Amino acid sequence: MDVATRPAHVQKLLFKAATVWAFALLCFLWAPSFARAQDAPALPDAGATDLSGNAGADLGFGKLGDDTFLSILLAANFAIDELSFGLQVPLRLRMIDEEPTDGDGVEIRDEDWDEASDYLRIIRFIQWAKPGEVFYARVGELSGATVGHGTLMSNYLNVLDIDHYQLGVDTKVNTLYGGGELVLDNLAQPEIFGGRAFVRPWSFVDAESFLLGWSVGLSLLTDLGAPRTIDSDPATNVPLVDKTHNLQYTTEAVVMLGFDTDFTVLENEIVRVTPYIDNNVLAGLEAGYGLHVGVLTDVTLPADTTLNLRLEYQYLGESYAPQYVDPLYEIQRVAFPNPRFYGPDTLPLTKQAVVREAVGAHGYLGQMTVSPMGLVKVSALYRGSQRKNDNDLLLQLLVPTLAQVKVGVLYSKTGFDSFSDAFDPQGALFQAYARYNVYLFIDLIAQFNRRWRLVTEVEDPNFGNYEGVDEWSFGVGASFDF
Repeated sequence: MDVATRPAHVQKLLFKAATVWAFALLCFLWAPSFARAQDAPALPDAGATDLSGNAGADLGFGKLGDDTFLSILLAANFAIDELSFGLQVPLRLRMIDEEPTDGDGVEIRDEDWDEASDYLRIIRFIQWAKPGEVFYARVGELSGATVGHGTLMSNYLNVLDIDHYQLGVDTKVNTLYGGGELVLDNLAQPEIFGGRAFVRPWSFVDAESFLLGWSVGLSLLTDLGAPRTIDSDPATNVPLVDKTHNLQYTTEAVVMLGFDTDFTVLENEIVRVTPYIDNNVLAGLEAGYGLHVGVLTDVTLPADTTLNLRLEYQYLGESYAPQYVDPLYEIQRVAFPNPRFYGPDTLPLTKQAVVREAVGAHGYLGQMTVSPMGLVKVSALYRGSQRKNDNDLLLQLLVPTLAQVKVGVLYSKTGFDSFSDAFDPQGALFQAYARYNVYLFIDLIAQFNRRWRLVTEVEDPNFGNYEGVDEWSFGVGASFDF
């Protein structure tokens, strides 16, 4: 069969596959020869003077929504001196297409590669140094970015919509005299920016003084393309969606400014205590003000055991929201507090529209992270206020260092009314991942993700609204060090 006589869907599949694999080939051609690893794969510590790293492939079988997929991942990590970076080629091959069907036969999932920014998936990450060093920078998917004390941006995740990928930026500078932070949501089309600059005033007077623990900072948070109202068909009131599955809306930039100060009142080998005050303003015609007063406590115990605590009081003025950019912001910005609040005949309200009308209230926040012997890391955050549907919960479990097992679990629920709703799976984000090294370089892999997708099937009564989508897969992986 020549090219002209191949079915259209086959030609389409071949073209997509050739495009993705050709791009991947250019990335991997120059990689050194591989040698088999005798331990579970891990990126070598930064500081190596020679190029080193690892490479491998994962193969998984599972479901995304109602459809069944074969998932293929080729990946490689490299490290030289302070620089490390990872490349990958993630492919989903639709094996069983349930109604409503999107195509004929086996094909690469369209939504994964229909925008220019989707091809940035090839870049898994680019990183300089490690968190906590004088200068740290990372380009990649944001897995919980926080600016300052987290009163404007807290645990931000930039990839929640399964149909759209964003390559973000997270950088930090920390010196004796001061420093700064910068978070960007998407290099291809930046809209959300979080930044903070701070200074330690007494460092210019006496670098050995107790007052060196005092710092003052200025923060800026912007969403330049923040949705204000959802566009709809005047005749039917149905939301408008473009051909690449983007909801259409009118925009109005959100700009928030903050001034903060903190002072470490106690610091020794065991405990560090730092009270802080943040004053924030949501700019605009409906300006809002918020005050945050809290204390950070870090405890270091023998056997590499750590405990971090945070308690905070919040005064929430009218037209103000704390942690404006939070784990679920990418969805909340178009449907607040959650898509499940809106039926088929109701246009969702954007977060900006709801916050601009918010009443004044008092709130609180508690956060704890514990890491016994450095083997397991458990985190919990709960925030609430007197407002309706204004409670947030974040839970995280990481097992990062065991030789044979890697485990990660994340659960986030925001915008619920009472603690009894905290574990209602509707509207929650849930991610779980486990990797077990069974023999030499062979791993067993299991993962589950609950994220969102925009309903774009015209016949669906929820057209133009977001719905939760579950993705799970089981498979095997192989990796090699070089």
